[in-house]
Amino acid sequence: ASILLTPTAYNDGRMLSIKPNENLYGSELVTNGDFATDSDWNKTGTWSISSGQATGNANSTTQYLGQNASIVIGKKYKISYTISSNTLSDDRLIISGTSAFATTQIPSNIGENSITLDATLTPFSGYSLRFAISATNLSGSITIDNVSVVEDLSGDFTFSRSSAATR
Repeated sequence: ASILLTPTAYNDGRMLSIKPNENLYGSELVTNGDFATDSDWNKTGTWSISSGQATGNANSTTQYLGQNASIVIGKKYKISYTISSNTLSDDRLIISGTSAFATTQIPSNIGENSITLDATLTPFSGYSLRFAISATNLSGSITIDNVSVVEDLSGDFTFSRSSAATR
C-alpha cells in the first residue's frame, strides 16, 4: 500500500486518509425544493406556491415558509436557493430562530445564493427549516425557488503550506 492511501484517522464511522473525499455533501434533505407542486411546505401569512416558485408578500407580521428536513443538531449544512425577485423594504430573508438553525439573515440577492450554517437549536413545531419574512418588512415581496439543504461533509480544516499540520 502506498503511504498516500494509508488511513490517518477514524471519525464518525469513516476512515479518513490523506486523499480527500470527493463527496463533500450528503444527500438532499428538502422535499419539493423546486416547488413543482403546492405540497410538502408549511406556509403562514401570505406565502404561496405556484408556477414552480414560492412567493411571500410583506406585511406587519412575521411569515414562514418551512418544512421538517432531517436536520441533526451539531452538524453543518449548506443551504442553497434561488431568488427570482426581491422588493422587500429592508431586503431581508431570515432562517428562523425557532428552527434547527440559529436566527440569521441570509443573502437575498437576485440569483443563486448559498450559505453554510451549523444546526444549533432543537426543531420547533415540526419545522427544522424555515424561511421567514420579518415583521419589520412593511412592503414588498420575495420569490424563491430551487431550495436545497445538504449536510456539509467537507470538514473544518483548510490545509496551507504554513499551517500547523505542516510542522
